[in-house]
Amino acid sequence: MTTVLPVLVLALLDSVNPSALVVTLTLLSRGSRLRAVLVYVAGIFATYLTLGVLLVLGLGSLIDALGGALESPAAGVVGAVIGGGLLLYAVLAPDPKDGGGAGRERAVEGARGLAGLFLLGAVITVLELPTALPYLGATGILAQSGLGFAAWFPVLLAYNAVFVLPPVVLAVAFLYLSERASARLVERLRRGARETTLWIYGLVGFYLLANGLSLAGVI
Repeated sequence: MTTVLPVLVLALLDSVNPSALVVTLTLLSRGSRLRAVLVYVAGIFATYLTLGVLLVLGLGSLIDALGGALESPAAGVVGAVIGGGLLLYAVLAPDPKDGGGAGRERAVEGARGLAGLFLLGAVITVLELPTALPYLGATGILAQSGLGFAAWFPVLLAYNAVFVLPPVVLAVAFLYLSERASARLVERLRRGARETTLWIYGLVGFYLLANGLSLAGVI
């Protein structure tokens, strides 16, 4: 439970994914069927899960190799610098006019058929992995948990199921909304997704900064 609970909390934070929501809304607003959205989401799910497995296995080996170096003052300084940068970005990040959605909407136009949508989900997921802070944190927790594959893989599977749930729910709800209500929902979700992302950056940045300063002996 000490491993599962924080991982699922991170999954809830991570599930407000701007890219997934913007692409889903773009598909729906252009008359795509639910099947198209599900194929796109399947591309996200399969890729994110695969990357997660690789991360847990890789981080586990890295942690074993580094030993106590991760708890050293030098590691604390590095963590504090990274945390401070994330915190500053969360506070000072500019407000893009289109919420970052224009590029993703163009990518949707370039996707051809169901295979193209699956590939689109996979490519976007790979490109955005470096900024997926909750997922990196969750895989780090699983890597340090000491659990075997049979124990941590179902937790990772549950994380990914939670992660892709909002686009699926959105696609189903979209079928029953009027055009005006759909437009309002699109705008609210785009703003909310960005704000949630900045909150995540800020919280993770604050934690890394405080933990890094503690390891460095400053506080």
